[in-house]
Amino acid sequence: MASWKNKMLSNAGKEVLLKAITMALPMYAMSCFKLPGKLCKDISAMMARWNRPLIFSTFNGKDAKEILKIPISVAGRADSNYWIASNNGNYTVKSAYKMLEGEEKTTNIGRGVARGQGETNFNGQKEKDRSKMWRMDIKGKHKTCLWKCLNQALPVNELIYYGTRMREPICQVCGAGEETIEHLFFFCNPAKEVWKFAPVQWDGIADSRGNFNKWWSGLMEATSRNKGHQHQALTVNILWQLWKARNEKVFNNKCRNPFDIVQKAHLEWIEYTEVTSREKRVSSQETSASDEEGPCHILDTATR
Repeated sequence: MASWKNKMLSNAGKEVLLKAITMALPMYAMSCFKLPGKLCKDISAMMARWNRPLIFSTFNGKDAKEILKIPISVAGRADSNYWIASNNGNYTVKSAYKMLEGEEKTTNIGRGVARGQGETNFNGQKEKDRSKMWRMDIKGKHKTCLWKCLNQALPVNELIYYGTRMREPICQVCGAGEETIEHLFFFCNPAKEVWKFAPVQWDGIADSRGNFNKWWSGLMEATSRNKGHQHQALTVNILWQLWKARNEKVFNNKCRNPFDIVQKAHLEWIEYTEVTSREKRVSSQETSASDEEGPCHILDTATR
């Protein structure tokens, strides 16, 4: 697998590597050969998981969920202490102060929610929204981008700065403020122009644009309106084109026209819709043809 240079693969390439290549190799070998017992034990060790019943019976529910998120070493190494807020893993008062300072800033820009019942309800809604997102009829790369946005993992300047203290958090497109996910998609001057040209508007949830998760939650509630699913898919394409336009400016210093961004998003959405609709029609026709086959007649052709 080292020859694949998986660090240089895109998200789609990594998905192909995992699903089509990595998973297929052991399945083919196990279908042809009887694996030695030692190899089976090694595979079981690599697939090791936490003892969930023991964890939940020992710790409270909140701590148990956090423990289960800790990855288990596939190399069999012993556990070690690592301070995530520093580059070398060592704890310092300075790194702790910077981490707390970053958390306070994040709360001030509207990402924090009240603790208690309100936090529980909001987290539960976020999980539902993520599940709906994965079931949407959109491209895989769009789903990955949305997942990063909902989990504060999209590499915008603000998140990079407060995570690594590298690069300035200022938006490189407009230079008018820190580049948060919300700024990138809603408050950056080119983004504002894009939404003016957009054929679909979301004025009812405009007040939630200060928090992407809440804005997306409001967007997910629009499935009941006329052509709601189509409007959601087109909106996702616009978000994707905004992200691509931002990268063009940051890495290639090229500015895209807001109208061209909307037009590109609309054309790609129409193209994807036509292709998927055609595939669904072909699939349904094949199913209907197989169901309409005539009855099977059994003839006795034996001779004595």
